[in-house]
Amino acid sequence: MIAEKGSEWISSGALGSLASLADSLPPPALEAHPRALQHRAEVARLRGEYESAHSLLRRAAALLHDAGDNEGEADALHSLATLARRDGDYELAFTYLDRATELSESNSAVRTKCGNTRGLCLVAMGEWTAAEREFRGALQLAEERNDEHYIRLIAHNLGTPAGMRGDFGEALRWLGRMLRKDRPRAEESPDASDPPMPREAVAHLNMARCYLYRGDFAACETISTARVGALPTFQPGRRSGGDFRDLRQPFIANAARSNAPLNSTDVPPAFTMKLESV
Repeated sequence: MIAEKGSEWISSGALGSLASLADSLPPPALEAHPRALQHRAEVARLRGEYESAHSLLRRAAALLHDAGDNEGEADALHSLATLARRDGDYELAFTYLDRATELSESNSAVRTKCGNTRGLCLVAMGEWTAAEREFRGALQLAEERNDEHYIRLIAHNLGTPAGMRGDFGEALRWLGRMLRKDRPRAEESPDASDPPMPREAVAHLNMARCYLYRGDFAACETISTARVGALPTFQPGRRSGGDFRDLRQPFIANAARSNAPLNSTDVPPAFTMKLESV
């Protein structure tokens, strides 16, 4: 069951249920189904349990290789690449990504994820042009598969190179694609039970930064205020809410009240944006 339904459970956010079920099984039973072990490793990675995730992923990759499951092994190698990226070991990340690309089918979701992760590595290395090329290639793969989840996520990341070169209008166009347009507003549908996703909060944060650097304080204040209250619901203890408040206090409110243009001392020392992995 875990091997067959694990991806769906992870996509739906049922990490605790998957982990509890997997942990209730004896290790030999779990290793007899390498995909189940891989899903348990992915839960550990998403929870920030990186040492455990690394150990489980390496074991899962070896078992999947022995079983001849190329696609499963490729997915495990991609997850290992994300851990290497997190550690700043981009050479190792590229090694994992190259092997995962070789193993995966040309139209698989793994290829899409590899392109996005490679782009994230290149961003961290300051290779903006190469990163944009990787993001565009990954986006094309996602569009060919009509995969709305990855389309939105990678389009969001494409806003980063534009933002870093100062084209904030272009950046806003890409960042806005992360936001779902079909969700009814609370005032329009009080019974609506489809809250913003955590990644949408990241998109709002990046959009607020773009508005800030364009000098559009009203838009920045509006988008910051609209989301700051909801962010603790997603990731308690993280700095996302603080990031919004950093944008708003003290210089935005002061500048907005006076309608003054930004001075060099009014803004953070460098434009930065948050990126999304898969």
